[in-house]
Amino acid sequence: MNESLLLKAVLSSAHHYKCKLYRNNVGLFETINKGGKRRKVRTGLCKGSSDGIGYTIKEVTQNMVGDKIAIFTAIETKVGKNKASPEQEMFIDEVNRNGGIAGIVRDPEELENLLRSK
Repeated sequence: MNESLLLKAVLSSAHHYKCKLYRNNVGLFETINKGGKRRKVRTGLCKGSSDGIGYTIKEVTQNMVGDKIAIFTAIETKVGKNKASPEQEMFIDEVNRNGGIAGIVRDPEELENLLRSK
């Protein structure tokens, strides 16, 4: 399975775990307007941000019984021996450090473990 197919599988299965993920295409491309002027356009949340960005719904306890909160969720997909870049690792660490859910998923089944870990 390549990363594109893995990401599609992860995005489509996320709803089973009360999670909504959106594809986050990070990149840089160049456009040329009618006058021939070139312009660079950046896409995605930020450099190093994960492939899937969204939220996971959790029910809170005691004083907020019944209320639901959306926890920022970032899923990086990798296949085989592919590794996250230093920027991707920093993004994942920052999200986790600040109360979100983030990690690397190499198989669609790993998504459940990651989302239930918090």
